[in-house]
Amino acid sequence: IQYSLGKPSGAHSNTFCPYLGVKCKDEKKTCQGLKLCSIAASDLINTTHTIVDPDVDLLSRNPSFFTLSSLHQIRLNTQEEYLAAIKTKCCYNNYTCNGKPVVRYHKANRSDANQYFIGCSLYTFGTRHRYISGKPNIDEDLLKELFRNEGRISTIEDDKKCFTTIPSASRKKECPIPHVKDGKIEALPLVKTGCNVIFHKYEPLDLKSCPYIVMVVKNTHSHPPPPPHRIPGHLQENVKNLIKNSNDLLSDTTPRKLISGPLIKAVFGEVVLSDIHASMNNIDKLRNIVMKEQKLLHPHGQGIMGVVHAFNQNEANLRDYIQRITIHMSKFKYFMVDMSYKRVFGEMNEFEFNAYDEDNHSIVTFCRIFTNGSDSKIYQCMFTTFFEVYEDLTGEKPSFYHFNSEKKGWAAIIVDLDKGQAKGLSLALNSLCNSISAEQHLLYILKSCSVHFERNVRNSKYSDESKFLMRQLLKAKTKDDVDFIFEQLETIGDEKIHDWITEYQTPWILASLNHNYSLMDYDIWMTTPFDTNVSECSHANVNREGTRLRLKTAIFHSWNYDLTLYRRFHNYQKYNIPMSSKNKSGTKRKIDANKRKEKRKNIQIQKLPNKRQKVSVKDDSEFQKRIQELEYEERKEELERKRLDNQLKKLEIAQKEKELNEN
Repeated sequence: IQYSLGKPSGAHSNTFCPYLGVKCKDEKKTCQGLKLCSIAASDLINTTHTIVDPDVDLLSRNPSFFTLSSLHQIRLNTQEEYLAAIKTKCCYNNYTCNGKPVVRYHKANRSDANQYFIGCSLYTFGTRHRYISGKPNIDEDLLKELFRNEGRISTIEDDKKCFTTIPSASRKKECPIPHVKDGKIEALPLVKTGCNVIFHKYEPLDLKSCPYIVMVVKNTHSHPPPPPHRIPGHLQENVKNLIKNSNDLLSDTTPRKLISGPLIKAVFGEVVLSDIHASMNNIDKLRNIVMKEQKLLHPHGQGIMGVVHAFNQNEANLRDYIQRITIHMSKFKYFMVDMSYKRVFGEMNEFEFNAYDEDNHSIVTFCRIFTNGSDSKIYQCMFTTFFEVYEDLTGEKPSFYHFNSEKKGWAAIIVDLDKGQAKGLSLALNSLCNSISAEQHLLYILKSCSVHFERNVRNSKYSDESKFLMRQLLKAKTKDDVDFIFEQLETIGDEKIHDWITEYQTPWILASLNHNYSLMDYDIWMTTPFDTNVSECSHANVNREGTRLRLKTAIFHSWNYDLTLYRRFHNYQKYNIPMSSKNKSGTKRKIDANKRKEKRKNIQIQKLPNKRQKVSVKDDSEFQKRIQELEYEERKEELERKRLDNQLKKLEIAQKEKELNEN
């Protein structure tokens, strides 16, 4: 039980306490009572107490706590819906509309024509006013009457009594239960009860000689027992210390994370927070403590300003972390880039530069850029800034294999078929070397992810025959084969197939998917990845540190992850202690990949109704695939015959022209 104490109050600094036999400081405060509804039941108004039975639930003393009849509950829901509607302004013209809420119905040609909604009385066609969807647990006729009569209703008697009790310190001013008074639905005001109980706290002037404090309570409480609504001071300090001492883990914590985490059990010895103290059942109390503590830990917030402040202050050597990873990146002949959308809460996303480190058998992330945009200008800015920062930190200009005279530097960049990303990269590369055009840079350096290409084909609305031909684009061994694929797609004539052909005939897209059109060296093409799976795995790994994080927290979590990884690299190189007991050789990784593919196939087959159908579907799919392959080969041979016939005709014509000229 917690009583709200306040004025009248006072203190005497030199009062003799007969209970302790020493001089004490006497602090006097008065009980502030409770807040009751203005139509509170006489049982509550006349309640007094001097003791409280801990075995009796406080809420069970309230008769309104018991289950209401279904009709009464529907009426209560309708009253709440009415009050909510009249207290919500119409959104039209930046909430300046003075229209009143009314019950309306959808047009007759709609499937939900009989469903009502709460609209605005000033609505006209083509404007956007208030719209509150109708609910099934509402008395529609009663709601209409309330809107029509401005809350007045004649069929329901006035409420005689209310059993709501609210702590005196609460900021609530209205009863949470809507009532009928004088024939009108209203949210009635709360009234503060008085109480003449006085609390005397006797604290010895010399606590060392007399380490006791006596509390004396005079008179009888003239209100029901109040609920324990305040978290005791020592528990608040324990929660604050928990957040401070676990700053790396709880810097962006929420009450939900705190409750579900293991630290509550470790610090307080209880799994459920409300078992520590009943007041902690109100999660908003905990939220206030967390927010105040985070404000002290992060005075500039955890967004962009917080990151700028941390970098300017070089918080925990943040700049050194960036430099070390950038130097490590220069050892690779390729890198891949990809955008992660789950790491940061809000509009910010994380743009990563990744590769697979064969020496350490691990995925590494060289650079993380946080951005709220994804168009070509944003990508150009990110790539250009990365090149500039790389030069500032290493003292060397970024070097690429295709325009380096010594054939050194990065030889390939793997992307995910993002046009804005590719254009931004080409412009950034052109700023490093303008001896060739921006698009030519892409012909030398770019490879597109085959997995993304396959996914785009699979999710397209074209026929299976067209999809089969599209997939052959990656496997085509000559330019003639590619031309044949496009010709066959034109012949099939799916709707909008010409748009697909035009898009994938774009020089840089075609060059990034098929080596015959690329200017990249063949050995580089064959020894660098054909997908961005490394980036996808990197996203999954770092997401284990947390998702939907605040920007500052996401950066420091990434830092902790990367720093741990690079220190493990160092220990592996120095002490020859592997980072894992698992076999991570190239052969073993391929074996595991094959097993995963087979497992996915088996799962798909298991979802089918019966074994006979499983076998037939599997056989049919393989049979259809084989037929498509044979048809593709036949078409290819036919095209080759036509090409040879055309060449033969050209030779015959040339021979005849030669003979005519000789004659």
